[in-house]
Amino acid sequence: MFRQLEIGLKQRLFRLLKPMLRKKTAAAHVDSMKVRRVLLVRQDNRLGNQIFLLPLVRLLRERVPNVYIGLVAGGQYPELLHGAGLFDQVHCYNQLRFIRQPWSFFRFLSDLRRTRYDAAFDVKRDFSFNNFALTFLSGARVRVGFRHSETTGLLDFEVAPAETPQYEPDALAQLFTFFGPADPIPPLHLHLAEDETDEAPEKRVIVGIHPGGRGGKRWPVKNVVALCELLDRRKEVVRHIFLGPDEKKLKAIFDDQTRQRVIFPAD
Repeated sequence: MFRQLEIGLKQRLFRLLKPMLRKKTAAAHVDSMKVRRVLLVRQDNRLGNQIFLLPLVRLLRERVPNVYIGLVAGGQYPELLHGAGLFDQVHCYNQLRFIRQPWSFFRFLSDLRRTRYDAAFDVKRDFSFNNFALTFLSGARVRVGFRHSETTGLLDFEVAPAETPQYEPDALAQLFTFFGPADPIPPLHLHLAEDETDEAPEKRVIVGIHPGGRGGKRWPVKNVVALCELLDRRKEVVRHIFLGPDEKKLKAIFDDQTRQRVIFPAD
């Protein structure tokens, strides 16, 4: 009930504020060649959603000269995302802290705007009030995102959603078309720290497994355990289950039913 009330209030607030959020710059006049400081906004606490961004980040790093990349992410991700070696700065959006200490949100926002980003990318395919609000409040002079009926006229550059189902990392990488063609899209690759690869001798394959998102998007636990047992029979494979901060209950289950450790962000 609380969740439905929250969504309803956000929808009313957005409709109220929408006339004041109209973009000032026509998309045709945006000079992407002058953009060097890029902010990616994906503020939820879902680890998989952050990993899906990596092909887009690699496109930016490899094809935009001297690019500076910032990320707005859930408050428990800094060490993992900094370890990937792809982000220059990670801004921690800790919603629970902001609720308990409202003044800390304004400190977060001040730090974000102080970085003076040229462009802010709303990297959520479905409309999210929080994500769009942070994209707008970042102070970036250019706003980029996917085309939604809710945000018509509010973005400087819009990417049309795919008409057919699309692999999520490839879909998010299409936001790079603000700069130019996205093809070929780099493969999704998550950097592992040296201490995480020490246990995997040469010629071994490291496999990471995540059970998926909430509800129907999550793979049943029994299927994940069965996959782990299958991989464990192969001597050349070292496998890990990795989870996000909202999945503590799953961690307890996997710790009990699988032999190797579960990768989980520190409290």
